[in-house]
Amino acid sequence: MQKAIISVFIICLIILGACSMPIVDTPMSEPEVVMPTVPPASDTPQPTVTHTPLPSATHTATLTNTATITPTPYLGFLDAELYRAWNTEEQTFYYFKLGDAEQTFYGTVDGNPITCEPDTQYPGNLVCVADKFLFGEPYSYFEFFTDSSRTQLLYSGEYYTGLAILRSATPTSIYAGLIWPRAEFTAADITWAGGETWCPLRGVNITCETEYRNYSGVCVVGSTCNDMCGFFYSVDTIKDRTGEWEGCGPCIP
Repeated sequence: MQKAIISVFIICLIILGACSMPIVDTPMSEPEVVMPTVPPASDTPQPTVTHTPLPSATHTATLTNTATITPTPYLGFLDAELYRAWNTEEQTFYYFKLGDAEQTFYGTVDGNPITCEPDTQYPGNLVCVADKFLFGEPYSYFEFFTDSSRTQLLYSGEYYTGLAILRSATPTSIYAGLIWPRAEFTAADITWAGGETWCPLRGVNITCETEYRNYSGVCVVGSTCNDMCGFFYSVDTIKDRTGEWEGCGPCIP
């Protein structure tokens, strides 16, 4: 009986001792920290920062007022009359009736340069000369300038020149004020009076002496024309022909 009591007492002590022991929490294991892998350094050079210089300041040109040449107003060409036009072998002449021209003018006719001088014999009018044989167009386009460089335009317009050939004209018909033979001919067959023979009556009262010849069936012509100034022009397709020939009528109807 006594032993049983002692055993129960010992059991109770054990139970009490177990209850009085402190409770210790077992810590959870911390996660393993994985450090990032750094690749080994390579020999490739890293880009470097370059400094681009800013554009330097530029100086803007300062506009200055440049004096310009203003042509003297001249309205004479508004009422100008192209009185006569004619040719020589290397030049073409245009005579303008203005009435008050007192200076030299420079110009163009159909793009060809001309120089116009006052007529010393008949003051106020102009004689314009192109250093070229211009023929074949009844109308021409003129420009007139005050300066030799032809930049200060005074007037431009179209004038009737009559410088054209009508090959089939009759001996008595007048084309552009001229009389042509009834024969085939070209500009190379025409001979013109020189500019030194010019007078204000050039082209007035034109008369022509014309001869047609037949060389073995070939019809040619020789024609000489005069006006109030004297010899004006001639047409010659006879040239240097030799041998027998017969006089005949016009070469073409």
